[in-house]
Amino acid sequence: MTTTLIGRLPWRRERADVPVRAGAILAIGLGVVLLQVVLMPNIRLIEGVPDLIAPAVVGIALMRGGFVAGIAGMVMALLAELVAPVGMVGGLALIYLCAGAFAGRYFGRREVQGPLGSLVLSVIVAGLVQLAYLGLHLLVGAPVEFTDFLGRVVLPTMLLTALLSAPVLLLVRWALGRPRDVLGPGAPA
Repeated sequence: MTTTLIGRLPWRRERADVPVRAGAILAIGLGVVLLQVVLMPNIRLIEGVPDLIAPAVVGIALMRGGFVAGIAGMVMALLAELVAPVGMVGGLALIYLCAGAFAGRYFGRREVQGPLGSLVLSVIVAGLVQLAYLGLHLLVGAPVEFTDFLGRVVLPTMLLTALLSAPVLLLVRWALGRPRDVLGPGAPA
C-alpha cells in the first residue's frame, strides 16, 4: 500500500524557489530600467515617452502580489531617477511604490489574468503615474496647466505604453512562473 500526499506541501517547500525568483525580478528590473533610461527617451509622441516600468510593476503585481511589486517598482524608479535625473529624486519611487500596491489589489482576479486585462491595467497604471507626477509638480509650485499636460504628456504616454507593454508583461510571466502571493494568506509571519 502506497500513500500519496494530497493537498499543499508545507510552506518551506513552496518558498524554496524565492531566491531564484528574486533574482529574476532583479534581472527584469535592471533590464527595464536600462531600456527606460537609454532607449525610451528616443521614442516620443508629442511629449509622451513610453513607460516600461509600469508594465513591469503590473506584471510583478499579478504574479507575486502588491508588496513585492511595490518594492520592485520603488527600486526601479529610484534607479531610473539616479541614472537620468528628472527633478525630485524619490518622487517617482514613491509613486511606483503606490502603483505596485494598487496593481497588487488585482492579484488572483480572473479579469486581469489574461493578456488583455494585464495590458489594460498597465496602461491605466502608466496614466495614473503621470497624473501623480503632475500632482507632485503642482505641490512644489511648478506652473503646469492640467489640460495641456493631459494632452501632450499623459495620453501619448498611455498610447506608447500600450504599444510596448506586451513584451514586458510576457517576459515577467515567463520569468516568474505561476502566480503566488508571497505575503498572502497562509504565509508565515
